[in-house]
Amino acid sequence: MSLLISLLNVIKNNKTIRYLVIGVILLLVIVFGAIHIKNSIYEDGYNAGVAKEQQTQQIQQAKARQDFDTLQAKADADRSELNNKIAKLSTDTEILKEQLSKKETELQQEAKEYAKTTTGSMSCFAPNDNGLHIINKSFPTSSH
Repeated sequence: MSLLISLLNVIKNNKTIRYLVIGVILLLVIVFGAIHIKNSIYEDGYNAGVAKEQQTQQIQQAKARQDFDTLQAKADADRSELNNKIAKLSTDTEILKEQLSKKETELQQEAKEYAKTTTGSMSCFAPNDNGLHIINKSFPTSSH
């Protein structure tokens, strides 16, 4: 303690040492003030950068959401259109099957009716039969 008191007496009595201590104290205040100002500026810039990044991310998310909604709406419209086409094709298939069934029935009925006629009764040859061909060859050809 006495050492501290003697040091303070030396500083009080000697002008050069007093100015040197005051200068060191001022220098330390300036350095710490500059460090504080620099940290404050850095922190403000960092916070502004974080805010800007968050804003940019929000804008990108909103645009991505909007693009997704647009694509989803287009996909839903395409899906609906395809479902309508499938339903129409299914209906058309059923109609065509009914028409085919009716046509087959009509053809079978016509074949039965034709077989009952005199012309139809002559159709007793098998499909791969050469009988008519042989008969036709047996007729004389005209030689004019």
